[in-house]
Amino acid sequence: MTTISAIAGFAGIMLLFSGNISAGTITAASGGIYGSVTASWLKLAKDSNDRLDEAARALEAKS
Repeated sequence: MTTISAIAGFAGIMLLFSGNISAGTITAASGGIYGSVTASWLKLAKDSNDRLDEAARALEAKS
């Protein structure tokens, strides 16, 4: 997901400098991409935390 957002950001900068797109459009698109990447990272962190909790419960049950 991070690679895709980097490519989209680079493409947006190129379009902005070529005059094919406005700065407001780039800002709006960047905000949407940032929100999507943030949501993906938060989900990844939650999933990792859930797995750690499960491993901790399994270790507690063995002792």
